[in-house]
Amino acid sequence: MDTETQLIVGAVTNLTSLSQMISGLTAESYTQESTALPGSTVGKHVRHLLEHFTQLLSALPLPMPTVDYAARKRNQGIEASVQGGIGGVDEILCELDRCAEYLGSGEWSVDKAVRVVDVMPDGQEAVFMSTLGRELWFCSHHTVHHVAIITTLLHEMGISTSAGLAYAPSTVKHQNQQQEQSNSTNE
Repeated sequence: MDTETQLIVGAVTNLTSLSQMISGLTAESYTQESTALPGSTVGKHVRHLLEHFTQLLSALPLPMPTVDYAARKRNQGIEASVQGGIGGVDEILCELDRCAEYLGSGEWSVDKAVRVVDVMPDGQEAVFMSTLGRELWFCSHHTVHHVAIITTLLHEMGISTSAGLAYAPSTVKHQNQQQEQSNSTNE
């Protein structure tokens, strides 16, 4: 599988899993504040991770895209309801389809230059260069980490989820290798 396809499939897989995870939640569990992470809710994490995709994908049609992660809109509809969260995921999935078409046509490549703006730990904005591929990877990986937090929030509420959703691909690969080594040692 080529890199473009891997990036799109990875993002789609992560977002589809997220949508399935939240679709079974009640309105209360989606918006319940955590005691372990004060102010944190499932909905806030869903909104946060989707807005990173939105910032990236909405900038791409420009000749020199500027992806301003600091200028996220903070869509309260995504944060406040399960349906808003699912709708937000669906919108990103449609945008990823559009991105895949551009990548497939050769109009864009994973090496397409993008300018990134974000706030650094000192509170100052920084501008730096990246690529479409790197930022797609970032958004997908960022999703995994927020799904891990969401999994923790749900566990705090007594709601079980699929454990595999909360692990980065490299962690899953490492765990599988360890299991294979353990199995071959025991044979």
